[in-house]
This record gives sequence, C-alpha cells and structure tokens, in this order.
Amino acid sequence: MSGSNSNDATAPKSTAAKGPATEFDVGAMVAAASPFYVPPPPPPSPPVVALSEAIPSPPPAVAVPAGPPMPPPANKATRRRREKGLASWYQIYNGTCAHKTLPKGTLVRVVNVANKKELVCRVADRGPYLEGRIIDLDLEGFKQLADRSEGVIDVHINW
Repeated sequence: MSGSNSNDATAPKSTAAKGPATEFDVGAMVAAASPFYVPPPPPPSPPVVALSEAIPSPPPAVAVPAGPPMPPPANKATRRRREKGLASWYQIYNGTCAHKTLPKGTLVRVVNVANKKELVCRVADRGPYLEGRIIDLDLEGFKQLADRSEGVIDVHINW
C-alpha cells in the first residue's frame, strides 16, 4: 500500500489539513473569532391554531320566507292516497304488485275487506287492466290475504 493506514476510512477527517474551506459557515467563523459570540435564536415557529379555528365555519343560515304551500301531485290516484276495489294475483316477484298509476317503488298496504288481513307490497309493474281491479298482487302475497282459488278479492289499499 502507498503509506495509507487501514483505519483511514473510519478515522475522523480533519478539515484543517485540507486547506481553505470552499463553503463558508459564518456562525463557525464568528464563533472562532470571538469567545463571546452567541448564535441568533431560531426563527419562531408558526402559531399553533386549534382545529376548530383552522376550519372556517359555514356561513350563517339565511331565513327564506315561506312561500305558498306545494300544490298536490297532478296524478289523481297519488292525491287520494287510498283506493277501494278488487285485487287479483299473477306470477311476479314475491313482495311486489302492479298498479296502473302509482310510481314504481311505492310501498302499498293492502287490506282484505272480508277478513281484515293485510300485507305491504312494492309497486314493480303496471296493471291490472280489467274493469274494477285496482291492484295485482304476487301469488304469495295473495295467499296471505285469501285462498288462491278465490281469484279476486275486495280490498282497500293505501300508501
């Protein structure tokens, strides 16, 4: 080896042996020149703000004057919210029914007038299209209200 020590890699390197520094550390130079040098304090940290202060609050609610009441829906069946007539059954998904005018998805309570049994079904189809019939129930729902052999029963519906 060319006169190098095996411990050179781990030994601390002296900056004095290298010659003049290329980067200036002003604080180190002033501290070396004056024994009374006190370094300046660090810059102040940003103020700590509570989370409730950091998030702006929503604007205050504005009172809106009440207008005229909403008009009733244009659909005559929806305005009444109840009907009386005949119910029949047909093959459709359990828990559903068919009505001529109610919006699909409307929950309807159906009451058998003869025995006061009732069920709730969801409008999923259109119909029935026979005179006097107001609702078509799925077969399982119809069986909850009456015997299947009756075919047609007198009901009250409301929604």
